[in-house]
Amino acid sequence: WNTVVEPYLGAKVIFLESDNSESYTTDDNGQVEINISDSVITGSYYVMACKEDGSIVPAVCKINVTEKSDSGDNSDDEEDTEAAEPINMYVTIASDGTIVRGKDNGYVTQAIVTVTDRDSDGILTVDEALYATHEKYYEGGAEAGYNTFEGQYGLSLGMLWGEGTPGVTASAGYWLNNVSCWSLEDPVKEGDYLTAFNYYDALGYSDSYSYFEENEVTVEQGASVTLTLNAIGYDANWNTVVEPYLGAKVIFLESNNSAQKTFTTDNNGQVKISFNNSSSTGSYYVMAYKEDGTIVPAVCKINVIENNVSSGGSTSKNISVKIRVADPKGTTFLNKTLYSVEKGTSAYELLQETGLDLDVTRSAYGVYVKAIEGLSEFDEGNESGWMYRVNGKFPNYSASLYALSKGDYVEWLYTRNGGDDIGETSFSSASSSSSRPKDKGKKEEQEEEKQKEEIQEEQEKQKEEIQEEQEKTEVEEKNMFSETTFDDVKQDDWHYESVKYVYENNLMRGTGNGFEPDNNMTRAMLVTVLFNIEKTDKTTFSHTFIDVPSDEWYNNSVAWAYENNIVAGIGENEFAPDENLSREQMMTIIYRYAKMKGYIVDSKSDLSQYKDTDIISDWAMEAVEWSNAVELVRGTSDTTLSPLDGATRAEVATILMKFCENIKIDL
Repeated sequence: WNTVVEPYLGAKVIFLESDNSESYTTDDNGQVEINISDSVITGSYYVMACKEDGSIVPAVCKINVTEKSDSGDNSDDEEDTEAAEPINMYVTIASDGTIVRGKDNGYVTQAIVTVTDRDSDGILTVDEALYATHEKYYEGGAEAGYNTFEGQYGLSLGMLWGEGTPGVTASAGYWLNNVSCWSLEDPVKEGDYLTAFNYYDALGYSDSYSYFEENEVTVEQGASVTLTLNAIGYDANWNTVVEPYLGAKVIFLESNNSAQKTFTTDNNGQVKISFNNSSSTGSYYVMAYKEDGTIVPAVCKINVIENNVSSGGSTSKNISVKIRVADPKGTTFLNKTLYSVEKGTSAYELLQETGLDLDVTRSAYGVYVKAIEGLSEFDEGNESGWMYRVNGKFPNYSASLYALSKGDYVEWLYTRNGGDDIGETSFSSASSSSSRPKDKGKKEEQEEEKQKEEIQEEQEKQKEEIQEEQEKTEVEEKNMFSETTFDDVKQDDWHYESVKYVYENNLMRGTGNGFEPDNNMTRAMLVTVLFNIEKTDKTTFSHTFIDVPSDEWYNNSVAWAYENNIVAGIGENEFAPDENLSREQMMTIIYRYAKMKGYIVDSKSDLSQYKDTDIISDWAMEAVEWSNAVELVRGTSDTTLSPLDGATRAEVATILMKFCENIKIDL
């Protein structure tokens, strides 16, 4: 039973989590020679020795790849390693099942952190990123809240965000770009996303890591965005399993957004979040969590941009698409981001929407993208440059000619060897405008005419498909309404026919989160409905309200109503467009509109049966009497009118239907 150490013959040696798929085999001396090419990115790599029959315990070695010296000598003795340049990355810290707050009381969620090479070894690491995060955001800095030490397995984490004991391994985890880190010495790069957390279950480590499929999305006012939450677990054999997560709560962090209510992920791990036309533009963060701490909180940044549809109209002509721009062996310039664009937008136009710095050339074959954010063709060799793919496939023509469809996912990727390193194996020279960086040869020149014809045919085909889709959508949107149009309007609801009427006649639409029949209508919404009914030829109106900006979608509607004495405001120079509409305000606005149209409004009802007539405003009394007399509005009970209560969307839909049908308005 004496220990015997011998070289091991015939073990397989492979790289772990690396683009290098090559395997090696140990020789009679138990040795393998691994050659590192000049194109390999500097950083830390791990190799594992194993046997498929499990006859040995796997062995691991860490290989640090540094830049080759000018002399070709890799010896550290002759020349000191140059410190790595600082980078910016995004860091999120969680503890006890929620996102932590920093010393400024703000959430440390996708916090921008500048990482510096503290030990000047030429490699930036997870440890240095966490140190920089604590130094910037933790009260007292890294010295007070962060600790590492050399343990049995190398550099170990002793304290994260003030929790733990220095010198003792902490109950914490850290994931880089949604992949579990091997160690604190894992390398990081510009634009990486790092999430570090103290386990809620500090003994069993049962917290499942969760993440949204997109770190950041962009959505317009008046539109909605669907987020998908995944959680990572392990099967019986400790293989990683990624599944959509059901039942997580999703909330906004530090936001006064109208969608402040809590959402819950469905069976597909999804939540749909809607923004109305009056939502403030800017960036919001949403967090997914479980109150019992069974998942690590996930975060997504939502950028709300200005609605490009004026006067609050429908955005149904727009489609949602995603785009990512990256050098797979370097910087990620734009993580997967959701955009709302017009139908027919090209893949190149979507790239322009990102605001990234572009250098392009144009020809009869379309736009050719030479450089993005200063990274240009031929910078990394004769076959390097930018290519694009849509839904995993590389088109063989210019991105300026590729018309996007709903749900498309566009990726702009930098290649170093003509596309082979990013999965393009079916290159045709027609894809030169899609940024395939190869010089034209004689064969390519001979095929140009054929390629041009193919491109034109493809363009015509896409135009036809887009036109057919638009025509189909227009027909469906104009008249089709059913029990499935809105999840919250069913055929046995008292307001079903009213909602159907206003929808089919384009008087009212959904909110992006259903019809929301029980939600209150705002003052701006009602005057906009009446303005749309009016269909006036006049295009500009004026008002004196200081709380109705000229660039708001409801500005013209409010001005029209003001000029026609339909509204007078709630005080001196104020209209309160976003205030909930009361029942007496609703009746008054419709009454004044009918009066403006010249309809007979002499009818009056005896309101003596109602016990709350004493709270009806003097300016609203005539309107309430008329509305009740012509049966536009009944009491909320046999003895109450509830004039000051908010008017719900269902109530307004019902009254609009009665008004239009009774007056015989031609819609």
